Parts: sequence; structure tokens; C-alpha cells
Amino acid sequence: MLKVSIDKWNQSAEILRELALHHEHPRTRERFLALYEITTGKTATQISRETGRNHQTVIGWVHKYNQEGHESLFYQNTGGKSVHSLQKNYRWLGYVNQQMVATAPKSQPRRDEVFTPPSVARF
Repeated sequence: MLKVSIDKWNQSAEILRELALHHEHPRTRERFLALYEITTGKTATQISRETGRNHQTVIGWVHKYNQEGHESLFYQNTGGKSVHSLQKNYRWLGYVNQQMVATAPKSQPRRDEVFTPPSVARF
């Protein structure tokens, strides 16, 4: 059975609940809510069904917490531009995309572009 080692880190289920409710990043909140729910008796499979995450992902969060503590579960952007900076710099992009979709010609694929089982077998 999967167990969250809260005693190892001198924490309680209530601390996990507070982190789940009040942390600034939604991914971090999701991780701590999963840990809190496991301490209340839910399984990783039940949590994965509710959240849409793979059960192995939930199990990984528990193992990471048990080995490295709560700070290891804080979300960290590992690269690329944040969504907020993209939205700020390209506010017009949504409008442009809508215009392109609305004015794009509706075309049918050419016969030689359609892959059928015999044509796929030739490759």
C-alpha cells in the first residue's frame, strides 16, 4: 500500500492540505492535494481517475515526497517562455488565427495525397 511519509519530514496531513489550497501554482496545488488525499485513504488509481493523471505519475509524486521532502514537488519552469509572456507579446495572435481559419479555402486532398493500405505498403 502506498504511504506518504509525513512523519519523516515533521509534517502533517493538514500542512499538505494547506499547501494544496494556498500555493500559487496550480500544478503544485494538484500534487499536494493528491498527497493529502492519499493520507486520507484514497488510492493512486482513484486520484488518477479524478484528476486525469496517470496513476504512475501520482505514485511518482509520493515517492519523490518520501525521498526528498515537500520542496521537491514545487513546480519549476524548466525552459521555454511562459504562457503569460507569450500572451502578452502576441495578444493579436488569437485574432489572426481566427481570421485565417475563417478565410481559409476548404480544399479536398488530392487523390495521390490520400494514403490507402496498398500505397502505404509500397513505402
